[in-house]
Amino acid sequence: MNPIEIVVCRYQEQPDWIKDVSRIFPVTIYNKGADDMCGLGYAEQLILPNVGRETQAWFHDLEKTISTRARHTVFLQADPTPHTGDHPFDLIGKIVSLAAQDILYAPISNFQIVCDVDGEPHHPGLPMKRGWEALFGDGHRPPLQMPEEIEGFAGGQFIVRNDVIEQYDRDFYARGNQFCKEEPLAAYVYERLWHSIWTQATRKLAQKENE
Repeated sequence: MNPIEIVVCRYQEQPDWIKDVSRIFPVTIYNKGADDMCGLGYAEQLILPNVGRETQAWFHDLEKTISTRARHTVFLQADPTPHTGDHPFDLIGKIVSLAAQDILYAPISNFQIVCDVDGEPHHPGLPMKRGWEALFGDGHRPPLQMPEEIEGFAGGQFIVRNDVIEQYDRDFYARGNQFCKEEPLAAYVYERLWHSIWTQATRKLAQKENE
């Protein structure tokens, strides 16, 4: 099992930093841009339609590879710097440190977002409830009530351990993927909900380990 795998979503960015990183860790690039990057030669490239921004790529990847993951998977935008303040190479150093600690989950962001069930105060009108119910509503056993206050992190980037990912089944990620394809604002919704998704999964894992 690889210790770290990096999943990148790209639109028009030129992620030159990946070339050096891919010599150390496997990298998958989900390309949502018009130009083909198959000539990269140093990272697997998969083409996705330009819907749902990075969030749809994350759900697609989680649905597809839920049982074949590295110990830790890192989900990054092709230019991660605006949401972290770090040069990509400095960021990779921090990620390696987190993986060495065998961390369950950590957001990769320098800005926390706190909002209510309607996206207030930063983005009023977000369909937060529908995004939550797509994952934790009737399709989830048992259904979970959405908290009144949501804590999230800008950019929707994170590192998560494989056994945390496995706390949800493939259908869970498929529901998120479908919501992203149907709802134009889904990326902004899940940018705020990833933290809840993974903290809930870490609680499930801890409960199983204590049984």
